Amino acid sequence: MSNYTQLVKSLANALSPAGLAVSQPFPVQRYNNDPACSPYPLPTFDRSHSTLAILVYNSKSIWEPFIAYLAQDPASRLEGAIVHLSRISQGCPSNLPSFKGTSNPLDDFAAKTIESALLNIVPSTTQYLIRYPHNTGKEFVHFQRLCHLSGTAYRNPNCFLCVHPIHGPWMALRAVIVLDMDGPSPDEAFEEPTNPYPAGDEAVRERCSNLQQEVDVDAAPIAVALNRRWHELVEIRDLVGGFLGDRVGIHRYDELQLNYHYSKEKKYLREAVGQLKETQC
Repeated sequence: MSNYTQLVKSLANALSPAGLAVSQPFPVQRYNNDPACSPYPLPTFDRSHSTLAILVYNSKSIWEPFIAYLAQDPASRLEGAIVHLSRISQGCPSNLPSFKGTSNPLDDFAAKTIESALLNIVPSTTQYLIRYPHNTGKEFVHFQRLCHLSGTAYRNPNCFLCVHPIHGPWMALRAVIVLDMDGPSPDEAFEEPTNPYPAGDEAVRERCSNLQQEVDVDAAPIAVALNRRWHELVEIRDLVGGFLGDRVGIHRYDELQLNYHYSKEKKYLREAVGQLKETQC
């Protein structure tokens, strides 16, 4: 058994109740050596051959524990910014700053859950760091490509969605954890994910092309133009997940989760919290 096997298993068990899952362990060097990722390298802790990395992601199953978490303290967790400790490197008190939460309570929930689990699982003598999708500058990570390289999900180049063999496109990437430990050898054969639904590619390309044309003639900034058309993005997601068939209801986000995922409007979280409290009366 590898030194990291039990750690990864313990982390998976700790994150599962929150609707979070982990990838198979992979070497940072596999990501750093990829041409698309090499401009955004992850630290290696001076390990030249292999450094352990783990990707954290969620499926639809994050929604219920997330809403339950908000309902416990909506004043701070939903309406205000939480404060959590992010231990960038263990054994170094100077690396224990407090960070205010983001404007996205779901990001806060995921970060708090991940950081708490690591504090309880990783030996105090082992350094590690966490990178999130919202990190920028020198801390930017090409998460979609990392997801593909780790073997977690297929990155569809037609629509830039990661497509999981079980969950389809109904997943979100939450963090990558890099630990000062030997990981799998980069020389090992890592089977890259394949497209689970190539039959849908032509329709996806056509739909993405039409959407791009609409955005190009919109005078608003790209992000705003896309946000106005988020329902079209959902349609593309549905096309990509066509292979799910009658299992789609198991994995596709429910209405409130879908609305919040794309709009980030807290009114959908308030509605979900209200519904939960009604069931508890």
